[in-house]
Amino acid sequence: MYWSKFVDGCDIWPLNVIIRNIDFIENFPSGSEVAESLCMLQDEIVCDKLVNKALCSGVEFCLADVMEMDGHISDGLRDWFLSVIIQKQEIYTRDELDYFMDFLDKNMFSSLVLRQIQSGGHFVPDHVFDMITCEYVDEDTTDRLVHYLVDNGYDFKYDEIIDLAEYINQSLLEDLIIARAKKDGGISYDDLLDAAEYLSERTVFKLLFKSIEYGKPYSPEQISDFECYVSTETLVAMMQEVVPNINSADLERIKQVISLSTLYDMVYRRK
Repeated sequence: MYWSKFVDGCDIWPLNVIIRNIDFIENFPSGSEVAESLCMLQDEIVCDKLVNKALCSGVEFCLADVMEMDGHISDGLRDWFLSVIIQKQEIYTRDELDYFMDFLDKNMFSSLVLRQIQSGGHFVPDHVFDMITCEYVDEDTTDRLVHYLVDNGYDFKYDEIIDLAEYINQSLLEDLIIARAKKDGGISYDDLLDAAEYLSERTVFKLLFKSIEYGKPYSPEQISDFECYVSTETLVAMMQEVVPNINSADLERIKQVISLSTLYDMVYRRK
């Protein structure tokens, strides 16, 4: 039976005749045409039988075809298609990757993304952020995606970096913040305060004093807001660095008679 005759008959044949006539189809069209035809059958069992017959006749289906057939064929047949496609295909479109998100666990999807990176696949920044913040990928893949954007020249903004803070490791986060600050000639008070809770004490002070050196406007009151992110010992060490003529004994005496805020004020005036 020719495919065209089968398609025309589906409009008038009862279900049992359609099922019987599937066995007599001899010249199947492309996988995409078969996929498009399933909407007229309205029966999962019939759709599965038609697709399996097409497979036995040598018809090949791509991921776009599977996406077209989803909802018409059984979940088991769909998952079989996906497992086969994953083994064959390395590069996927954004829509195809988004489709996989619904059916693959995090480990399998992460492997898929890593293979796409290794094979030269393309990712746009907002898609990367979606995959990371929706936790579709594991920690290692998250870091690889961030490095992918960096390697491809993406210019991270401070708010984007902070949004990623809970998903990437601290070392990578600090590298992104430092790179952004270096490009901007320092970091503003608001941006540093937002980032401080995710940064090491050393990095907070490094960014703070470098920013003052670059001319970023920090007031003594603003500097005192970082008190909870730094130990007194580190503050003393920084004072020794910026005010080398004051010895440790003098610093200890100063700490007993003035507030930390005033001590910060001294550092600010020195810079």
